[in-house]
Amino acid sequence: MDELFKQVNERLPLVDVVKIGKYEEVEDYDLVTITKSEEDKNQKLNGLLIYGYETKFADGTNENGERFSKDALDKFLESYYVKRKLNMPLTCMHGYKREDQIGRVLIVEVNSVGFYFVCYIPKGIEGYDDIKLKIQEGILQGLSKEGWSTKGKMFYTKDGSFDYYLVEEMEILAVSLVTTPANGNPLEKAKEIKNGLQFIKRQDNAPEVDDAFGAMFN
Repeated sequence: MDELFKQVNERLPLVDVVKIGKYEEVEDYDLVTITKSEEDKNQKLNGLLIYGYETKFADGTNENGERFSKDALDKFLESYYVKRKLNMPLTCMHGYKREDQIGRVLIVEVNSVGFYFVCYIPKGIEGYDDIKLKIQEGILQGLSKEGWSTKGKMFYTKDGSFDYYLVEEMEILAVSLVTTPANGNPLEKAKEIKNGLQFIKRQDNAPEVDDAFGAMFN
């Protein structure tokens, strides 16, 4: 088994999932309120905003036998998305068709609790009302990050059986709305709003889940 993981360790596929929580809708929302960036001043938003912890370190091993180092995302987010001013896509059911590309990730924050995501779906996107209805009805009920481990280690129990795979570095291609979440970390809420990716590194004094969004932007 060690040899197999050595062969795939360079590009080990990762799919991690978190449950969606509440949602609400707003109009003409100021993007700068979220990003705190002067570049986003005067941009009004209209669409669906979804946010919450995608991964919590305290939860330990996820349903796929994976754990994540606190700095697993840093290198790739900085070098690929932030440096190039690119957006991370939000998809539906990990689809690659035109109609499956439904939005983008506004913010990824890494703090002492875990990986915190803020995603949005513009109101004019194809199938917007259908997507919103499926979230309301609990059909689309989870967020799943999609990417690869580019560096990691295998850990075993005392009897030699597989325990977990520690992801030390990874790349993320997209985050997707899915029907069946593997974990149970609820998102705080989803707001309806309209408008690259911002990466926030904050390892200490992370807010608790219920107050995280307000604490980030106030």
